[in-house]
Amino acid sequence: TEGVHGLNHIWMDGIPSEELLKLIKTNDGFVIPTLTVTHSMLQGGWSKDLLDDESVSTFLHRTQKESWKTTFGVHPRAAQYTPNVAKSIEQLVAADIPLIAGTDAPNPGAAYGISLHVELELLVKLGLTEIQALRAATSLPAHYFGLGKRGRIRPGYKADLLLLDGNPLEDIRNTRMIAQIWKDGIQYERI
Repeated sequence: TEGVHGLNHIWMDGIPSEELLKLIKTNDGFVIPTLTVTHSMLQGGWSKDLLDDESVSTFLHRTQKESWKTTFGVHPRAAQYTPNVAKSIEQLVAADIPLIAGTDAPNPGAAYGISLHVELELLVKLGLTEIQALRAATSLPAHYFGLGKRGRIRPGYKADLLLLDGNPLEDIRNTRMIAQIWKDGIQYERI
């Protein structure tokens, strides 16, 4: 509709029509699929492997761990809806509609911080390249939400950076391997 540029949450009970895809594209729109919370609804939570991964779990607060372990339970139409989610992402990618990483934390099965790793993993699993997934969490939100000089590594831009111990272009799960953090050009210790 007029004035709407972004949609939040992926379709589960169907797939987007060609007309809707054209409307989103015409309006320079974007979609935030929130796959983490959708997965929680359709699969009864997320794999506990993140809580077993010491590169992540060591830095989680008790409330993050508790939120991560909660669940909606498995949706009664999960078998029907799960293929719709995959097909919707496929259609959005084919239509060249920007996807922005967002998790809808702190819903059951999602927690602030930790869920973004899963969101990126799900985006890649459903068809984005690793670089597209990284852009979904950096330059695209900065652009679509008018955040100014953020989301890219360029002279004069805010120095909000993560240094990783692995290459996320080789394996998106390497975003978990955070070695150093900078916010506004100031280095912070991970605690």
